[in-house]
Amino acid sequence: MYRSFNFLIILTVTVLSLAACSNESAMKRTTFAGMTYATPASLDEFEQIIKAASKNKKIVMVVFYADERYSKAFVRDTLSNPEVQVKLKGFTRVKVNISKTYSAAGAIKSKLSVLGPPTTVFVFPDGTTSTWTYVKTEQFLSILDGMK
Repeated sequence: MYRSFNFLIILTVTVLSLAACSNESAMKRTTFAGMTYATPASLDEFEQIIKAASKNKKIVMVVFYADERYSKAFVRDTLSNPEVQVKLKGFTRVKVNISKTYSAAGAIKSKLSVLGPPTTVFVFPDGTTSTWTYVKTEQFLSILDGMK
């Protein structure tokens, strides 16, 4: 009986551990502007990203974009810039397409008080944020340099 009980405990812990790992690895990731970005399917997933990054003392960069010319220019000219990409390697990157209608986009947009695209919000490990609308590459590089 004692062995059966131990086996049951070990089995339960293993299943719970696997569920936690698969939930984290199940997070959808896509290539965007030449780099990998998380694309949360819900506000809860987004909050998990923020919590994990905070725990690891990482800054989260959330890019809100749409299928319109300023967003496309920001992605093409700024986020795709090799210098910008080198500086973004240490960040947790999240993209939110607000031109698509899905509840997560609206909820995340509201949570971070974003008015419209293109907007980039940096969420720091202490929970504070810094919000930027469209900026050219040189200015964006200066912003990133200021975060060190």
